[in-house]
Amino acid sequence: MASVEDLILTKILEGREPVMAQALSRGLKEEFFKSGMARSVFSQIMVHWTSPSAYGTLPSIQQVLQRHPGFSLATPTQEEDAELIALIDFLKMSAMSNDVIGVADMFKALAIEDPVNALAVTKKHILDVESRYAMGGAVSGMSLHDIANMAHSHYASAQEGSIYGIPWPWKCLTEDTLGKRGGDFVVFYGRMKSMKTWILLYCAAVDFLNHNKRVLVWSKEMSKEKLGLRMASLLSRVDYQLFKKGLLPPKVHQRCFEVLDALTESALHVEESLESRTRDLMLLAGIDAPKTLEGLKSVVTNFEPDVIYLDSFYHMDTARSQNITTRWHRVATVAEDVKAYAEDVKLPIIAVHQANRAGEKTFGNTLADLADADVIAREADLVIRVLKDPESSPLEEDDYEEEFRRIERNRKLVDPRLARLPRIKLGNNDPMSDNFQLMTRLASQSREGRVGGKLALVLGGNREGVLEAFTINATPSYNFDLIDDHPSREDIKKWTKIDDTQDDLKASKRKAKPKGKSQDSNIVDATSWEGALAKNGMKA
Repeated sequence: MASVEDLILTKILEGREPVMAQALSRGLKEEFFKSGMARSVFSQIMVHWTSPSAYGTLPSIQQVLQRHPGFSLATPTQEEDAELIALIDFLKMSAMSNDVIGVADMFKALAIEDPVNALAVTKKHILDVESRYAMGGAVSGMSLHDIANMAHSHYASAQEGSIYGIPWPWKCLTEDTLGKRGGDFVVFYGRMKSMKTWILLYCAAVDFLNHNKRVLVWSKEMSKEKLGLRMASLLSRVDYQLFKKGLLPPKVHQRCFEVLDALTESALHVEESLESRTRDLMLLAGIDAPKTLEGLKSVVTNFEPDVIYLDSFYHMDTARSQNITTRWHRVATVAEDVKAYAEDVKLPIIAVHQANRAGEKTFGNTLADLADADVIAREADLVIRVLKDPESSPLEEDDYEEEFRRIERNRKLVDPRLARLPRIKLGNNDPMSDNFQLMTRLASQSREGRVGGKLALVLGGNREGVLEAFTINATPSYNFDLIDDHPSREDIKKWTKIDDTQDDLKASKRKAKPKGKSQDSNIVDATSWEGALAKNGMKA
């Protein structure tokens, strides 16, 4: 007769990722397994599930059997073939029953010698049982016993390379933050046209494609047509400008829609099979996006996402903010409510915000350039400034035709025969025309060769991390790869429009010297960029 533990492991290994997600949502933990073999198998599954390289996937059955030759898949009889949830609940209750009996036996033994001490010790163990089995009831704090157990569990998982949240697209950020964890509130911010929304959508696409997550994207700022086309180009990994203008090379065009069609067919197959907790993607944009956080909550309840993305969350209202007229106060209230909601539903929420005008001349890690309210920096677990290198900025839509002109001129220098071709017209899509054939060749060459923009992601308000900044490529929508995880501060600082050193020097000259205080030349102005770094023990 198959044991409950073997039945659960068999259902997970045969049912793959959807069944594993269902088991975890039901609260399945390694400590529920009493068999050493079953505990070891589940530990292997969890290490693979949480590893950065294979996040959200399971090891193959062959890998499990190779590591645990003594384990065999269960073949349940008709009487044993219960639903997974019922099996997990039974295993949970069995484990809890054993723990409760253990606490009762301990109380009997202690009560004989010292009843008062028996009550105190037993109370702590009862609270521990309540927290481990999520029984609810009275709110309890963490005892020393709880802290020690949590520390042991965390350190062992860290040594195994496990992470506790959805990985970021960039390894250095994942290693520093341990991924996007439930309850996290992360804010990307920057000046207009700094590609904040592209970064947000890219992260959402990676979560869906690479990590099989249910992803919810909200944007009140962008129409559903614009947001949908951007996401389509991200999912198929093709150049957005060429995609939007219908100028993809034929092979790229074919591959693009093969990918989109395959994703659509996969989603339809999942709906027909009625599988739960499968990956999915929902965009709420324009008039379809709920105006209030309360409206979004109802969508979250029905869709059950693993991660939420908010494009320009300051466009959102909450029950508390709707009657507030002062902009900074309203935005501050929204930030507080969004963070509270992230912790309540235990989901990561990643949002976009604006930098104020001072953000055009600041490095981006003092958080003084956040628009509207510094409460955002206080509420967010991580704040990331998006800076665009003006020397390698990605082309705006109006400048894209000129880029083809530049490529054409360079090619004419190499091959004078191209000079006889008529001027390129983007609207001419006749496959037999010389214009179209030249455009296709240029597009094909530029697709892999066009480096695009260069962005710096500068981390501020990073409560536990040490990563300061890293740079990425930025070619919408197929290349946001890491360029450098240790860029020079001075190199990034030069991207700002005004040199901070000169600006701070002018400000210091205008500032009146305080009376009755010595003017020590070694004192650094803490309001400057260099001063903010020195205040935190860092060098400029």
